[in-house]
Amino acid sequence: MSQIKVFILLIALFLWLPLDATAAQWARISAEKAVLYADVEMSSPIGWVKKGQKIRVGDVARNKGRLLPSVYKGKVVFVKVDDIQTNRDLALMQTATDRIREQVNKRERQDRIGLGYTGFSGSLDNGSTTGDGTESLFFTGAGVHGTIKKDQKPGGLKLKFDYLSATKESATITMLLMGIDYSYAFFRSEFLELGVFGGGTLSPYSQYKVDSLFTVNGYGAGVQGGMEVFLRIAKSLGVQMEAKYQYLKLLGFDLPESTSEIEVQDEFSPVISGPSFGAFLTYEF
Repeated sequence: MSQIKVFILLIALFLWLPLDATAAQWARISAEKAVLYADVEMSSPIGWVKKGQKIRVGDVARNKGRLLPSVYKGKVVFVKVDDIQTNRDLALMQTATDRIREQVNKRERQDRIGLGYTGFSGSLDNGSTTGDGTESLFFTGAGVHGTIKKDQKPGGLKLKFDYLSATKESATITMLLMGIDYSYAFFRSEFLELGVFGGGTLSPYSQYKVDSLFTVNGYGAGVQGGMEVFLRIAKSLGVQMEAKYQYLKLLGFDLPESTSEIEVQDEFSPVISGPSFGAFLTYEF
């Protein structure tokens, strides 16, 4: 009789120790009802556990990975892997969630900076070197434009710095323009944005030069409005194009007095207005 007791005790230890060694994690029931089976063949269901309850399960899966061992009312039982969610699963899900959140956070700020070409077909009014009237000038130059958008909102700010120059006959006008616009994207997809914008411009530095006879500096201000297209060509690279109507008023040019060699108009405070366009290679960060 004592030998039988020892044999039974050894069998109990044999069953208990592997289960205790493998039951190294907690699991939460994710199914509406998780059926508990008495065997790995799932031929003998002996009960079920409600959704949300916690049970202790082992790490070693059985029945081709479909079951995990557990203890229910002092008995070794088996529960489907699909019916539970282990701490390890939660950790993996949290890691994946953190990655997604990190990517979303990266997209929350859609700051862009672009470098490109700017053209301005302007009509210059009251200030030509040939007298009063209107002249057509075509300004060309380079620009650095930045866009700030937050929280995936369609609205944002555009900051720009343009350096433009135009020459006609003997006269050259050069301008440094600093502008700020409010932009609104009325269509957005993963690769394409269409929007409108409008704002103001300051010219802290403008220069009017007539050959080598004289050079004077001034300043100016204006407004503009137009449409823009953004095309994403890579993860962080894109092309931004804009077309707008621009109005500028230049002031502060202290012209020299006329001499026997040169006749200078009394005042040079021109208004320059007309269509403008630009194309920029952008980097998004």
